Amino acid sequence: MSDSIDRFLDEKSDASTATVDDFLGSSQAPLAIKDPTPAPPRDSLDSFLDDVPLAPTPTPNPNADNGVGRASTYASQFGKGAVQAVTYIPKAITGLTHKLDLFGAEEGTTTDENPLYQALTGVENIPEELIPQNPKYADDFGGQVSKGLGQVVGTVATGGLTGLAKTSPKLFALLSGISQEATSAYEEARAKGASEDDAFKTAVATGALAGPLDSIVPAHMMERLLKGGGGKLTKALINLALEGGAEALTESGQTVIENAVAKKIYDEDRGYWDGVLESGGVGGATGIIASAIVSAATGVHFRPHKNVEQNENTQKAAHILVTQFPEVEKVVTKIGSGEIPTDPMPMEGSDIMVILKDKEEWTSAESFNELAEKMTKALEKVTKEFVRTYGKH
Repeated sequence: MSDSIDRFLDEKSDASTATVDDFLGSSQAPLAIKDPTPAPPRDSLDSFLDDVPLAPTPTPNPNADNGVGRASTYASQFGKGAVQAVTYIPKAITGLTHKLDLFGAEEGTTTDENPLYQALTGVENIPEELIPQNPKYADDFGGQVSKGLGQVVGTVATGGLTGLAKTSPKLFALLSGISQEATSAYEEARAKGASEDDAFKTAVATGALAGPLDSIVPAHMMERLLKGGGGKLTKALINLALEGGAEALTESGQTVIENAVAKKIYDEDRGYWDGVLESGGVGGATGIIASAIVSAATGVHFRPHKNVEQNENTQKAAHILVTQFPEVEKVVTKIGSGEIPTDPMPMEGSDIMVILKDKEEWTSAESFNELAEKMTKALEKVTKEFVRTYGKH
């Protein structure tokens, strides 16, 4: 090694000019020289790493099959529809008060950012959290029918339980229909990127135009429930056809209105007839099933049977005769006919037999005609009620 160095130095006229590179030769690997530049601070490194593009995360398919069956999904959709029938009215009121700033809404917030509105939306999602559902089936024909059926049943049940339907079934159904159409239109508009103002305009227009259509069938069903006495099977089948057909037509009409309003305000590419056939089919199926449920609840039968209200009125009449006329010894009532009909009396007919005391004990009248006239007048209110509740069935 020392001989090589001596020869190298001899070849150079000035040893001071010799460089390390000359010594090592071009065939040798260069020396690794440490960069004197200080390492970047940690914050700079983090910023650098943040700017490095990462591989895109796969977007989950919302319609992926998660293994949950149709029955569970449809039950979940039915539950959501029923809950929405309850929350639509308060959500519509919340949206209106927020827009009009009646309770000091936070400046710059939208309706769907209102805490009460968000809470009601959370309530609507409870059925989905309690009952698993498969996105693959949630929006298919069965899923839509289940949700629509839940909304109809929920509307009718809410009206009955709160007593609002008894006061005015048509008015309650109208209020519910307007709220449902307005709320649904607002949420759809916001989901598709419409501004708060455009979404509000869409809600008002859709609710005013489509809401009355949405109320027709539920109002009729509530009236049937209030009347009771479902009637013969043929009457139930007629109601089935009428209510199913009406729901198909009204749902189709609502869809046309919804499309027209959306096209005018925020979605110019929307077609007037988009989804009309599908919504009509869903509406028809929903109406038929809901009509069958109402008929079952009111007591459909193949032939007439004893009417509970008729029996109550007969008992009221007997009580009036016994308590108001001392001439009456007892009252015997009979409703319907026997298993072997030797009497031509119909099965829902009724008889009231008044057994009188001896005429010497009478105090209210001196003759039979006078007593009969007074009894008829005393029973006038019950007779009118009897005709109202029984004569129409």
